[in-house]
Amino acid sequence: MLTLIYYDQSAHQSAQQEGARMADRLTDLVAQFAALALPNAAPVATADLPDLIADPKAWLVGRFLGSGSGAFTLGGLPVNPEKVLELVQRPAGFDEFIAAVKETAGWFPHQSYELRGAASYVVAGNGQVSVSAAAAVAQEARFKRYTATNAQDELLTDLTAVCTVLNRLRTGVLSGGSLLSGGGRLDAALIVPPYGSTDPVRPNPDFIIHYAR
Repeated sequence: MLTLIYYDQSAHQSAQQEGARMADRLTDLVAQFAALALPNAAPVATADLPDLIADPKAWLVGRFLGSGSGAFTLGGLPVNPEKVLELVQRPAGFDEFIAAVKETAGWFPHQSYELRGAASYVVAGNGQVSVSAAAAVAQEARFKRYTATNAQDELLTDLTAVCTVLNRLRTGVLSGGSLLSGGGRLDAALIVPPYGSTDPVRPNPDFIIHYAR
């Protein structure tokens, strides 16, 4: 049975915001491509994102010439995308689009681990890009820690009980104030047997009488 030990919600939210910003950048690229209005060119789809980001010129040659992919051949031989682009009349915004793709590609290495590839994003029918469900699940899992065994569950229960007591002392519910701040000493409040002893840890009566007045 898996039990949640800890969830770093703040860090998770920061990573989600990071992914949302990249999704917005990709959405802008999808819109820029649509604005080129290339004849017979299908809109950018989810499967296109990795190739588009990896090599925008090669991908655009395919779309510009209607081949549907970044690969283009002439008489069965591969053609250099740079040479193809020299031969065709590019529409307004073409070079700007390539530059925008390259700039966006430069942001991917700075993304969180689960979002460092364009394959972590999906394109909706309206051109809106978002983080894929699989990437979102993987990202959330990185910020959560779970138990995996019964022994871990038992230890979590015991430590949670200890933390409850310590937090109670820390908030200063006793008449003397907080035990864990303002000069209070937890080590002085307990009598801890030496290493190897079978005696239990117990409260220090002198400390209790002096501290909790």
